[in-house]
Amino acid sequence: MQKLYTRINNPSFNIATSFLLLTFSGAGLLLFPGTTVHDISFADAFLTSISAVCVTGLTAIDTAKDFTFFGKLIILILIQLRGLGILIIISFFGYFFRRGASFKECLHVSNFLNSDAL
Repeated sequence: MQKLYTRINNPSFNIATSFLLLTFSGAGLLLFPGTTVHDISFADAFLTSISAVCVTGLTAIDTAKDFTFFGKLIILILIQLRGLGILIIISFFGYFFRRGASFKECLHVSNFLNSDAL
């Protein structure tokens, strides 16, 4: 049970899981009726969702013509959520790799991560 707990609470596992969860939920939301002018395939919805989450801007279909306002709003929310995640990760590593992190700061971060190690 402890091995499963440490594997689930691994930060890299959490980042990958949040990426996959955000991608699949975005693809599912893009498949709803009313998000597109005409029906799209799961592959097109998945590619659009993963592109929005990766903040690359690649699409298989034209976003301006094929998506309704609700579909464009979903894509925008996916871009914003992933951008927020990237900023959190960058600030987290910037906090760690700056010069002279004190013992107290390391203690706060280990408490935040629910980890026994500093």
